[in-house]
Amino acid sequence: MIKREQTEKLRLTVSDVYIDDFISDLEKNGVSALTPNSEAYPTELKYIADPPFVLYARGKCARLQAETPFAIIGARRCSDYGKKVSAHMGCELAKNGVTIVSGLAYGCDSLAAQGALSAAEQKYPTAAILGQGVCTAKTDGTAEIMEAIIENGCVMSEFLPFTRAATYFFPMRNRIISGMSCGVLVVEAGEKSGTMITANCALEQGRTVYA
Repeated sequence: MIKREQTEKLRLTVSDVYIDDFISDLEKNGVSALTPNSEAYPTELKYIADPPFVLYARGKCARLQAETPFAIIGARRCSDYGKKVSAHMGCELAKNGVTIVSGLAYGCDSLAAQGALSAAEQKYPTAAILGQGVCTAKTDGTAEIMEAIIENGCVMSEFLPFTRAATYFFPMRNRIISGMSCGVLVVEAGEKSGTMITANCALEQGRTVYA
């Protein structure tokens, strides 16, 4: 019969091995695990009602601390006007030292990110908050944009790195988009859309919402 002390020692050993393997996997995949005590954890995010305990990040996340983060969000099925405004605002704000934050969804979000990436010399970072793991392939046509963001800015998620996207993850990540930003621009949105969820999160968090 195994004694209680032996059981506890075995439990701790298994736990240590799991943690070591997990950290090793993160390092192999270029993933950082940020907690509110980490220097690279988004400053404004620490003060919302329900900040994520851990953010998994790929890219140059430390650069975000030196810039002003601002979210641009909108409909997936956007109009020609929405497409132009998203890309234009992303580019112009980035040129003026603003870090563009988005959910990198197809449509307004990804166009804003592309606009920011096209800004002269990509001087300022761009951030994307995902409703999936940061090591899971994007399947909505934005995979190349995600990789470009990682080169200069970062992608982040509170979900484990290889977690697949799920519908109910997106409302959860929306509070992070608004929470780490000083303001939110809504380009286009349906009345009951995810974009409006983000806008409402922003208002609850005391952020300014532009439309």
